[in-house]
Amino acid sequence: MKILPLLQFFSRQASYFVAVGIILLFVLFNSLAGCSSRAPLARVFSGFDVTFSRPYENSQAYRSFRRTYDEYALKNTIRMQQLKHFSDAFNRVRKEYLQEVDENHLLAAAVEGIKKLNGRRGTLQPVAVTEAALDALIGTLDPHSSYLNPDEYKDSRVVTSGEFGGLGIEINMNQDYKVIEIISPIADTPAYRAGLKTGDLITHVDGVSIKGRDIRFAVKMLRGKPNTDVRLTIQRQGNSPFDVTITRAKIQIESVKWQTVGGIGVVRITHFISNSQQALEDALHKIFRKLNNKMSGLVLDLRNNPGGLLDQSVAVADAFLSN
Repeated sequence: MKILPLLQFFSRQASYFVAVGIILLFVLFNSLAGCSSRAPLARVFSGFDVTFSRPYENSQAYRSFRRTYDEYALKNTIRMQQLKHFSDAFNRVRKEYLQEVDENHLLAAAVEGIKKLNGRRGTLQPVAVTEAALDALIGTLDPHSSYLNPDEYKDSRVVTSGEFGGLGIEINMNQDYKVIEIISPIADTPAYRAGLKTGDLITHVDGVSIKGRDIRFAVKMLRGKPNTDVRLTIQRQGNSPFDVTITRAKIQIESVKWQTVGGIGVVRITHFISNSQQALEDALHKIFRKLNNKMSGLVLDLRNNPGGLLDQSVAVADAFLSN
């Protein structure tokens, strides 16, 4: 690009912004001087997406939320900080979710989330009350959205790194029995060596029932430092429940697996972790070599893939898309 036209362009833009600034200053002056006393200050900036207040805070739904929050949360030094944290998170959902949200519905969900907490009202830690509200609120958006507190976010980063302490099983929530179902034990891991099988149901972890609990609760109990034990209660079809004690180990996730069926390549991506793009490229090279560059088709298997890193999912898609 030539420099002169570029300078002329910026000169025109500068003149434009100066003009807008003069107009804005004039309107603002009139507003502050009382010429438009019935209009709030936010109206002056309404066309520039600048807000000084959150209108939902004056709604009946939000007032109901505040009453419930104040009723349950302990009045200590971090209470207002946690309330601000809730408001900040809620505001991000309002502004950044992929489609318009029903604010009243979300706030009602937050109220119900707080009411499900165990404990005497007025004695619950504000952190717990805020997390319960956000868990319930964001859980209503779609099946794939959830709130992560700092510890949970740290755990998610551990998983997407492809290496963590655990048992070596791919799991999902069984919707019929509301317990954990083993999708597949990973080869050469503690779970695999202990004889756990696809379809096994995990009903208890260290004697604690996980029926009806969030899958993140179960995952947190299953993971831990390598060389520590965990006791699982297993329900296997056709058998009585039995316990098995497994020693955790360092688990390395193999996010991409491949095979060939006739002249067709089959690539399964189990997670989108930090090395998924490179692992996919390696798998495709191996398939082409095995088939002497005569691959007649390719199957990309994403079943039971829980997701992971956005940049890796985009990179994998980019390998197959021209735009």
